[in-house]
Amino acid sequence: MNDKSLPADGEQSLPVSEDKAPEHNSGEFEYVDDLPDVVYHYTSLDAMTTIIETGTLWCTAISYLNDFSEREIVRPAVRARLESLQKGGARVDPALSLIDDPYTHAGSRLSSFAPETFVTSFGSNNDSLMHWRSYCPQHSGVAIGFKKEALKNARINEKLMPGMVPESIAFGRVTYLKRDDWNMIDKMILLTVDYAKKTAKRVSTMSEPYTLSDYFSMYIDRFAVGSKLNAFEAENEYRLVLFGLFARENNLKFRTVRSTLIPYVEVFIPSTSSSANVWDAIDSVTIGPTANMELTSRSVRAFLDIRGAHDVKLITSDIPYRDW
Repeated sequence: MNDKSLPADGEQSLPVSEDKAPEHNSGEFEYVDDLPDVVYHYTSLDAMTTIIETGTLWCTAISYLNDFSEREIVRPAVRARLESLQKGGARVDPALSLIDDPYTHAGSRLSSFAPETFVTSFGSNNDSLMHWRSYCPQHSGVAIGFKKEALKNARINEKLMPGMVPESIAFGRVTYLKRDDWNMIDKMILLTVDYAKKTAKRVSTMSEPYTLSDYFSMYIDRFAVGSKLNAFEAENEYRLVLFGLFARENNLKFRTVRSTLIPYVEVFIPSTSSSANVWDAIDSVTIGPTANMELTSRSVRAFLDIRGAHDVKLITSDIPYRDW
């Protein structure tokens, strides 16, 4: 980065949140408070049948995504600004540092994926040509509309045993950053400092091995996973994020692609109502451009109805696009 593009030391005009530090299963990224009621997961017809039959989504290890630049954007930018804010007296402890692995005290690991972040993505538009082209196979794609309230209560697809700590899963909107968006980076740092201080204070009476820098680094990574370069802004992406698999690595699964083995975790999406007789986490299914729209619509409707999903809306794409 070019230091000449940095603002003056300590320059900071954005407000700092006074909210409490986020808890596990907070339901959304810390900096998002206006989420749509329904978001859309683009996938194949084959994957749709598995998702609806099992009520699960696959969250993929973030380092294996097509765009793997999240930490590479945020962490270097935070390092570039942290020292300046510390010198400028912006309520940042001079001893605070960004640690590469803040989970060194988290106990034994069966694999290097214990501290990994796992994600699955959604869009705000149910009929997007860009998404049909990018995420769906030729003439057999769908966009499944998931309800926000269901996603906010997502959990690993496992049987919880007595004494197990709930996993940390969040749902929120991606923030798009310019490489020199120092105002946003400053806001991120100061919010994270507040979160880290409040967390450290809350556990100060416990035999807690983590330092303030550990908590700061954990929360920076939490922001990083919800940040992408503004070159991807047209995607208007939302993410369901699982933060780490400590003591849960038995849930790690793998699928093959042409060039490698992809790690993922099955995440269960619960119904929005405890009294629901059928799984009601989805609002709609949109069928993408296809050569057989009438036949596909008929079979998808039957697939849903047989499983009791009579209220799930079936929508067909209006985009005049052919890839067959």
